[in-house]
Amino acid sequence: MNLSGGHPERHDGGRQAWRGAARLVAAVAVAALTSVLVQSAVLLLPLPYPSAVPKALLNVGGALVVIALATIALRYGTAHRAWPRWADPAVWAGLSGLTSAMLALPLHGTLFYLGGIGIDQQFRMQFFGRLADSPALADMNYAGLPSYYPAGWFWIGARAADLLGIPAWQAYKPYAVVSVAVTAALVFALWSTVVRPRLAVLVALAVTLTGLRMPDVSVGAVEPYCWLLAALLPPVMVHAWRTLRTRGRAPRPALIGVGLFLGLCGAVYTLYFGFVFFVLLVMGLLAAALAHRSGTSWRAALRTAAGRLAGMGLAALPLVLVIWGGYLVAAVAAGFPPQAAPRYLEPSRAMLPFPMLQFSVLGALSLAGTIWLVVRARQSHIAQALALCAGAVYVWFALSTLALAFETTLLAFRFNPALYVLLSCAGVFGLVDAVRHVGRVTSAERMRTATAAVVAVGILGGASLVQGTTKSWDDAVDDAYNTHYPSGVTAAGERDPQDDDAWNGELIETIDAFTTRPPGELVLLTDNYSVLGFAPYRSFQQSTIHYANPLADFDARRAEITRWTKAANPAELQRRLDAGRWQAPSVFVLRRAENGYAVHLTHDTFPLEQNVGGYDVVFPGKQFSSPDFSKRDVGPYTVIVRNGT
Repeated sequence: MNLSGGHPERHDGGRQAWRGAARLVAAVAVAALTSVLVQSAVLLLPLPYPSAVPKALLNVGGALVVIALATIALRYGTAHRAWPRWADPAVWAGLSGLTSAMLALPLHGTLFYLGGIGIDQQFRMQFFGRLADSPALADMNYAGLPSYYPAGWFWIGARAADLLGIPAWQAYKPYAVVSVAVTAALVFALWSTVVRPRLAVLVALAVTLTGLRMPDVSVGAVEPYCWLLAALLPPVMVHAWRTLRTRGRAPRPALIGVGLFLGLCGAVYTLYFGFVFFVLLVMGLLAAALAHRSGTSWRAALRTAAGRLAGMGLAALPLVLVIWGGYLVAAVAAGFPPQAAPRYLEPSRAMLPFPMLQFSVLGALSLAGTIWLVVRARQSHIAQALALCAGAVYVWFALSTLALAFETTLLAFRFNPALYVLLSCAGVFGLVDAVRHVGRVTSAERMRTATAAVVAVGILGGASLVQGTTKSWDDAVDDAYNTHYPSGVTAAGERDPQDDDAWNGELIETIDAFTTRPPGELVLLTDNYSVLGFAPYRSFQQSTIHYANPLADFDARRAEITRWTKAANPAELQRRLDAGRWQAPSVFVLRRAENGYAVHLTHDTFPLEQNVGGYDVVFPGKQFSSPDFSKRDVGPYTVIVRNGT
């Protein structure tokens, strides 16, 4: 099969693999530096909000970058023009610069990332702030528990924020932008170890624009750590499939590389760790079956596949244990309490994804990729690997549906980004392969015409994706501009006293005034969870059971809070607080109600369409009428502190 301008598919040996690893390191450095420079330049622009100026700059500038990258891909890396040394850094900088501008321009006037501090961004900023306060892999919410959610991506950014002296909530946005930009460069660097660089440029450009233009705005670039894994999945799985299919001794660098990616999944996103493990297992069994079909005994074929999978697993193990060791030890001691995180299924998340049937540029690219996977699956290891991964996504959806019988799911919708990426990559290969096929069956003149037509359509499609990206993010950008800073105003300088977030700064100031311990040592009871994104407080309860550490015993804590509200007087309340199984709250941030102070509690209602239910419990005012407590009203809240805290 020919995908790279006259050169066969590349099958890197050991030396090439190590050179590829060096290029990955260089790609990260160049992309990160470029992203910082682009973000810094954007901050200097006097752009008003709301305004169409950022979109205008992005649409024109983005189209020019797309043309420049396409020109590099078409001009160099052919039989007549070698791939120059400067081209790799230029592509890294171009991809990361384009990505950074597409994110930084719409968000130029706000310190928040897409979505502000709402919904999932709240717990992400909470986790980020926790790890900026201390490098220990502690739970993002509960005191005294190891982290349940993988801390890898958050830990790196949080430690950088602490080193640079930047408040964690302000560091989250630039770190998220840098992360997405670095991902774009890594996609090119990894694909360059699979195919010729000129083709890797086109694939990386398609993948980058896919992530930025994802139809579901709750995934893709909005969730940077998930996007990192989804974008890098295809080239890694191609290496995995080739390694498992190799006769004789498997290349050790490839085994280690695939294993490190598996470990990265475990350190960053547990769900992807399970999915990649599943795909590798399927690939191993299929590789053994194909080896047996070629004359190898079943025993030898299975032993070879098992050995290679074990090698990948051993490479992944150190990173996984660093991140998961503390939780696994505690979970074993607790008898592995059940997890509620997968018990989530909204109607829109129950739909099977069919990107190839959507009437859009991404839909057309996905359709071309689907056709290519079917046509080339017999001849190309690349097509086989991508098809196996895409098929695994649909199998995961089927398994997730079966899991409903056990009152849970496998959160299959989280792999929609991976499916879009897989089909986008295949779409690029399909279009290039189609041009090559035209060249074999027609004259040179028609070949040039066909190539020019495909290039023109590709550039127009890329420019269209750039232009449509900012529109798809309008709501998320508005949330970033309209979320209140701790100062009590939004990025636009406005203040809405009816918005609970407008009081976060005063709440933090009040808590600081009434307490002597550092924020990281204080446990709060509150239903204003956004305040936890601005200061590293611990919280006695998480917002919903889906975000809660299984070791925390969410429902028992909910019952304990209700029991506290039944105390007859302040002394009894103090006794109940001190007699509990967990570290009791030292600070209460409660909403004033007619008959006392209310806190909103939630509970799991899966499999109902509304997966989370809620209700208020009220602490009678007399419970805090004692010299043992200090109180101050802040907006709709009352801050109550146990004296001596």
